[in-house]
Amino acid sequence: MLVVDAIARSGRGTSVAAVASALDVAPSTASRLVDRAVSMGMVKRSAADDDPRRASLRLTPEGTDLQREAVAFRTGSLRTALHQWSSSEVACFAQLLTRFAADAAAGPHRA
Repeated sequence: MLVVDAIARSGRGTSVAAVASALDVAPSTASRLVDRAVSMGMVKRSAADDDPRRASLRLTPEGTDLQREAVAFRTGSLRTALHQWSSSEVACFAQLLTRFAADAAAGPHRA
């Protein structure tokens, strides 16, 4: 699912290196994860148009369906968890969650 999500977020023709970066893993780990996604029929690997030595990754129709189902599940879970929250509470939560995600993506800060 992580590979499918990384490819869906990056767009068509994603590379293994882009998946590694998105998942914050070594390229060799990303390659193994991509191999697994390919073997499960979620991802198609082909030569990149601009460099035949580089792999280009695309979601298969099954991978696209899996990604849509995962988003729907997560959205539904949030909707259920927040159903009694006020609009202002949800807005505040969204703002803080966005800040948290940005800080987490920036990596550890050194003092």
